[in-house]
Amino acid sequence: MKFLLSNFQALLALSFALGSQAHPRSSVVKRLDNYDATSECQPWHSEEDSKNLWHDSLAGVIGDDFINKHGLKRWALELDKEVFNEPQNSWFCEDPFTTCEVDKECSEFADKGVEGAYYLLLSLQNAIGVMRSVREYLVEDAVKEHLNVPQITNDFRKEASDEEPDVLALLSATFAMVGGAVAPIAPAAGVAGFASGMLSAAGTFDSPEPDKTEDFEGRLADMVLKVFQSAQDKVDDIIGALVGEEGKDQDLIPQEMQKQSFDNAAINALADGQWLSDDPGQGVKESLDTAYTRHKQYLAWTMIRFGRKAFYYLDTGADKEKCGDGDGDKSEEFYSDSATGCAKLMEVEENADGEAMFEYMPQDIHDKLWGNDGKYNLDVEETFQNAYECWVDNDGKVGKPDIENSEFSDRLALPKCWFGIPIVRGSKQDRAPIWGASYESFKLDEFPGQEAGREWYGKFNADGRVDYAKK
Repeated sequence: MKFLLSNFQALLALSFALGSQAHPRSSVVKRLDNYDATSECQPWHSEEDSKNLWHDSLAGVIGDDFINKHGLKRWALELDKEVFNEPQNSWFCEDPFTTCEVDKECSEFADKGVEGAYYLLLSLQNAIGVMRSVREYLVEDAVKEHLNVPQITNDFRKEASDEEPDVLALLSATFAMVGGAVAPIAPAAGVAGFASGMLSAAGTFDSPEPDKTEDFEGRLADMVLKVFQSAQDKVDDIIGALVGEEGKDQDLIPQEMQKQSFDNAAINALADGQWLSDDPGQGVKESLDTAYTRHKQYLAWTMIRFGRKAFYYLDTGADKEKCGDGDGDKSEEFYSDSATGCAKLMEVEENADGEAMFEYMPQDIHDKLWGNDGKYNLDVEETFQNAYECWVDNDGKVGKPDIENSEFSDRLALPKCWFGIPIVRGSKQDRAPIWGASYESFKLDEFPGQEAGREWYGKFNADGRVDYAKK
C-alpha cells in the first residue's frame, strides 16, 4: 500500500522563496584565485550579514564552477585539496561518524585569494551538522523511547475497536510542527528549508498491506516506526546528494532548500548565506522534543477516542461558578465562554443488550492526561478549545489536523483539530440510572451536527457525526 501523507505539502509554506537574483559568472575557470571577490574575512551579526558575505565573496560561484569543472563526487574534499594543494581527510561526510568540517581559518583561504571557498565549506559543515543532529533524533531507539505505543495503549485503551484513525496522515503533523516551530527561532535560515524539504520528501513511502491478524496496537507501532524511518532515510539521501556521494542524485535535494539559481542543486542548497551562523542548530532539539510530546499526546487522545469511545459533553445548564468542582468521580471540567457551557470528558459503555450507557471518564485517566504531574501533560483548556473549534469549523464532525491553515508562531503551537473528538451539547436523560453517573441518553440542544430536541444514545458515524440509532 502506498501511503501519501498529504499534510507534508503544507510545509511548503514554511520554506523560503527561491532566489531569482542573477549571479556573476566567471568565464573559463583556469585557477581558483582568478575570482575578483569584494569581501574580506569578517564576522557576521545578522542574516543580512551572512547573505552579504556569501554574495560578496562569490562563495556560490566558486562552488558551482568547481563542480561544473571537476564533477560532484566528493566535491568539498576535492575543492579543499585544490585550494591548499595537499591531501584532505575532513570531507568524507556520507558516514555520520566521520569528520565533516573546515579545518583551516578563513585567513588561510584569503591568503589563497578564495575566502569565498571558506564560507562555502563552512556552510556545508553547518548544514551537515544540523542534518546529522536531526537524523540522530529520528533513529528507532529515540522513537521507541518517546513514542512507546504499547505503553500508551495500556494507559488508555479500554477495549478493541473496529474503527481506526488515519494515523499515517496524522503522523505528518508531528513533522510539520518541527518545521513550523523551528523557522522563527533557528538562527540559520537554512534550517527551515531543510525541515520543510526533508519532511515533504518523507511524506510518501511504500509499505506492505497491514496484517489484519495483528492487533491495532501492533499496526500502530509499526506505522509510527515506518514514518520515522522514512524521514531518517530522507536525511541520509539529502546529505549524500549534498556532498556528492556516489549514487545519490541531485534530485534528492528538495526544492524547499534551494535558493538562487546555480547549475548545481548542492550549491543552491547552501546559497544566500542561509547556513552561515554561529549556532545553526539552535532550537532544533527543543522543537523535536516538543513534537515528540505532541505526538505522544495525540496517540493518547486517539486511544481514548477510539478505545474508550470518548466524547466531550457540553453541559449548558451547569453553573459556571461550579464547573470544575467535579461531578460523578470528580472528572476534570472546563467552562468555555466561547462554547457557553461546562465541558466534561465522558465515555460510552454498552450493557449486555448492546445499549449505550454513559460514564464520566475515570479519575485515573484524568490523572495521566492533565498537568505537568501527569504522563502526557495535556492542558485542559487548550485541549477542549482545540476540539471545540475543530467540531464547529467542520460543521459538526471530527476533522483531521489541518496543517496548511494552521499557524506555528512558536514551538508549542497546535495544528487545527489536533485533539479532535466528538462533542455533544444538551442534557442528560437520567430516566433509569444503573449506578453512579450512568445515563441512557442525552436530549440534544441546537449545535453543529445535531438536531435540537432529538435524543442521542451514544452512537457516532464513521466520520464522527452524531448517529441517532439506539444500537
